[in-house]
Amino acid sequence: FEVFEEFCDKQRIERLRGCIDHERALSNCQSRNNQSDDGSKNISEALSASSSPSPLCQLEMDKLWHCRALALKCGNDWISYSRCFSDKIEMNAMIGNTTSNSNRSNDNQEQSINGTTVHTSDMTNNNTASCDAEQTVMKMCIAKNAAALEERLEKRKR
Repeated sequence: FEVFEEFCDKQRIERLRGCIDHERALSNCQSRNNQSDDGSKNISEALSASSSPSPLCQLEMDKLWHCRALALKCGNDWISYSRCFSDKIEMNAMIGNTTSNSNRSNDNQEQSINGTTVHTSDMTNNNTASCDAEQTVMKMCIAKNAAALEERLEKRKR
């Protein structure tokens, strides 16, 4: 079992090295847009950053988290976050279409989308606000698995 685990860990490390291009792309985007760096090379440090990137760098951030999630066996959590985010964008687009044709003076207007009642003000304020729980679960999985990987690597060095 130990040999197999070591083999898997080497693959994880190689996959994490593949995330460097995404880290650079995020860093470049943030530099262009004067944002703080949330794409730290140390996964644990990146997890502690609480600020969300602007929409200008969201794609780069998502690619980085996707890469890390896959490298560290958190793919299911990534899928949950990604679906949530996609659903919110789709709902926001639907709300935008329905509210553009209606009276916009009522900021707390309700819309029924696929049987779900949504307050338009909740959706138009922030697409990702209600995906924070999914993102946190994904980040916690990444942090836990990264710490376990680092611990196994240290143990092998001794």
